Amino acid sequence: MNIRSLDSGRFNNAESPKSVKDLLNEYKEEHALSVLALSNILDIDRKTVQSILDGTAIDLKFSHVVKIMNLLDIKNKDFFSISFQNVGEKELESIEKTRRIAYLLENFDLEGLKACGVIGSLTKYEEIEQKLCSFLGLKNIFEYSRLGINIPLFSQSKRSVNEKKKQKMLNFWLKCARLTFLQINNSFEYNEELLIEFIKRLKTFSVDTKEGFTTVLCVLFKLGITVLVQSYHTKTTAFGISMIVNEKPCIVITDLGKRYDKLWGTLLHELYHIINDYEYIAKANFHISDSQERDLFVSEDDADKFAFDALIGPQAFAIASKIINYPYKIDMLAQKLGIHASLVYGQYLERVPKDRQKDEFSKYAKYLLSSDIAIKNIIYNPIDFKELSEAVSKIREQYRKIS
Repeated sequence: MNIRSLDSGRFNNAESPKSVKDLLNEYKEEHALSVLALSNILDIDRKTVQSILDGTAIDLKFSHVVKIMNLLDIKNKDFFSISFQNVGEKELESIEKTRRIAYLLENFDLEGLKACGVIGSLTKYEEIEQKLCSFLGLKNIFEYSRLGINIPLFSQSKRSVNEKKKQKMLNFWLKCARLTFLQINNSFEYNEELLIEFIKRLKTFSVDTKEGFTTVLCVLFKLGITVLVQSYHTKTTAFGISMIVNEKPCIVITDLGKRYDKLWGTLLHELYHIINDYEYIAKANFHISDSQERDLFVSEDDADKFAFDALIGPQAFAIASKIINYPYKIDMLAQKLGIHASLVYGQYLERVPKDRQKDEFSKYAKYLLSSDIAIKNIIYNPIDFKELSEAVSKIREQYRKIS
């Protein structure tokens, strides 16, 4: 937005708003005042008043501005508008540059974006703006606020600097996710009944560690649900995100911990929210499953229980807890349940009392699988591309190949 076109309040009419110089001269003539008299009224030295009347004043003291505003009964925004009538192009460019930099610092965690590889500098602001606009497909940086999703930044006045940075990063990835889902534009209709039926046997695909998870994502896509799996991004603690885009459910799974078992648990966790919290998510635009900050309007405990029951359930878990020291017995139990054995170990470690977690993890971590084997063909890393649209084209092509 050009600074010359700012709203001029009561001065806004078909003609250009009058300058401070014109308004003060009119006031002087209307009240038949000399420059000295006007100087005495404003309590500003005569030389300064004369420079304002001549239009040669450059930088006014704040106290001078307030006095003139009070005398002419000008509101803040009106004065701001009319004060720029005689500002030169170079000064306007300088002001606009500062405004853009302020916007960047207010809305982006530049350190976090540099750590992720989205930008390459912390101080070359013009380069940063060009990079972000190119990546997100924006005409100008201010369009970022209109991308459809905005977490209210600094909703708590006492938030720490790190918490504010986390909010900014999360906001950035949410906007990227929404843009991605919009561009993927899943054409299949969402079918909740078929989804519920599919969930009953979803866990059985975990046995195929190379293709099983990918196959599940393809089935979900054809049920109208688009799922993206992303690498962990610095300064965020969200492990899953659910949103409704064009009336279709969309899910982002963060490969937090890079564990095969967590992929399945997180997917089922988010599917619970899609089924049970659809209306809330549609109104709120998104739901974030975060290990540190919980959404008060949905039940994360219920979502965790849903995933637990869908994968193993309390009875099988009780059995697993008793035979956890016997790998061959765990393998037999997993075979009976129709799941990969690493999911049994994963669920066990998730539920071990905190005071025993460190010791138990050291014992059984060797039975956990890396997530890499399952998602290497479907991982979505938009920061590897110069533009988000290029990343979307790649993931769309991957879905086409594996469907």
